[in-house]
Amino acid sequence: MEQGSAKLVATASSKVERVLDELRLPAAGCAYVRACGQHESADTLKVASNSPKARYCCASLGIQTVLEQRGSWPMAVLLEADARTVYFYARPASIPLLVEDESGRTRTTMNYQPSLLAVRRSEIVAIALRDLTSIAHRSGEDPYQFYLGV
Repeated sequence: MEQGSAKLVATASSKVERVLDELRLPAAGCAYVRACGQHESADTLKVASNSPKARYCCASLGIQTVLEQRGSWPMAVLLEADARTVYFYARPASIPLLVEDESGRTRTTMNYQPSLLAVRRSEIVAIALRDLTSIAHRSGEDPYQFYLGV
C-alpha cells in the first residue's frame, strides 16, 4: 500500500472510532463495525455476482474499493455526496440474524450481509441493494424473509 493510501485509511479509521465513541454503541456493535473494516481490506477485489465491477476511489472519505456498477456504485456516489457520511464499507462482514414471526418465535437463523455499511455522524446504517422484483417473488414464498421499510 502506498504511503498516501495508508494515511487515508488511518484518518478514516480514526474518524470511524470517533463516531463509535460518540454514539456509545454496545460493545458488540462496535466490534461489528471494526470487523467490517478488517473484512473489507481482506476482501477488496472479491465481488459476488456476475454484474460489471469498477474500482471506486474517494479521497475525501479515504475509500478505495471495488463495487458493482449496477447498485453499489450509484449508492456510493450518493453516500460520498452526503455530508453526514464519515465512511462506508463495501460488502461488510456478514452477521447472523434471527428471523422471527409476529409472535416473536424464531423461524430461522440466517447470515445477512448488507451491500454497504454507512458510518454517519449520528448513526450506523446497513444498506441492502436488491432487485425489488426478486424480493417480491421470494417474499411470496416466505413472508418472514424480508421487510421493506419505506
